[in-house]
Amino acid sequence: MELDQSLLDEAMEKACTKPNPALTRRITRSVIMELKKQVVGVHSFRIQIYSHLCGIDPTSERAIFNHYGRVAVEGRAMTPYDREVALMAEYDVAAGELHEVELI
Repeated sequence: MELDQSLLDEAMEKACTKPNPALTRRITRSVIMELKKQVVGVHSFRIQIYSHLCGIDPTSERAIFNHYGRVAVEGRAMTPYDREVALMAEYDVAAGELHEVELI
């Protein structure tokens, strides 16, 4: 079976580039919960959500479609002993959970 490239191009053009605030909140909440689960007593969270497309919001339909349904995310927090911990992961939009979690 051969896929017509024009169909794929047309689908990409129609994908929305507007940010999805609800998805941003879900990702942020997931990262904070994972950091709390991995390291007891963390506080002062900073979450960064990344897009693999320049100028396109990472929670937009277009960015998610382009990265196979996943959103790259990094979370940082401080421990009770004032040491910074970082978490790198990808949020799977369809599953609603973090994958490939790496604690640094």
